[in-house]
Amino acid sequence: MSLGLQEHRARRRRRFWWGVVKWIFTLAVFVAIGAYAYYAGSDLARREVDVQEARVAELEQSLAELEERKSLLEAKLRVVFKQAGEWKSKYEREIPSGEMQKFMEQVEAKLNQGLSSKRLAFVIDSASDPRDCEELPTSKRFIVRTPLQSGANDSVSFDNNKITVTAEGESALNDEGAREAWFDINKTLKVSFVEIGGKVRHAEGMLPLHHSLIAGTSEYRFTMTPGARGFVNVSGQRCAYP
Repeated sequence: MSLGLQEHRARRRRRFWWGVVKWIFTLAVFVAIGAYAYYAGSDLARREVDVQEARVAELEQSLAELEERKSLLEAKLRVVFKQAGEWKSKYEREIPSGEMQKFMEQVEAKLNQGLSSKRLAFVIDSASDPRDCEELPTSKRFIVRTPLQSGANDSVSFDNNKITVTAEGESALNDEGAREAWFDINKTLKVSFVEIGGKVRHAEGMLPLHHSLIAGTSEYRFTMTPGARGFVNVSGQRCAYP
């Protein structure tokens, strides 16, 4: 009786521990499967992250290239707009319109009719609006100052001494190369126009020499031409201004 009871108890213990072992084994299997799934998922996620990061880097590089191309295109566009504005301004300056276009057509017609361009230029240069001027210019003469000549008769005045005119020139040379007292009419002449109050205007060039100046409400027009030896003839005319 005692032996059978012990054997029965032993079988029960074996069944218990065998159940414990099976439960532990099953648990270990599930843990292994979970660990594998976890690490497999982590590796897959890491690979996906790497792919996405590479894609982001590629997109950032493309965006930087597009920004650079955009800047270059904007710079070229600014150059194109600038050139277009310059060509527009040049066209407006050089292509006449309105009254100027009619005038150019008249000029072209005259040239086609055989009128000399020099003659036409002279007529245009001579044309001016009517001015309120003295009826006749006043003519005077004076001695041109040189390194060897200065003193009396070396200036003239116009309009009640409002404008005083003097001139300086280079001495003429005689046949021996020595300097004379009178000026050389083949050299540049420097003319000074002195207003009351001391303001001085200058004109320089070969004779005949033309010059005009504005003083107050008057315009003075002067013409200098060679006179007797050592002298310059000057004619002056006063006009209302403007």
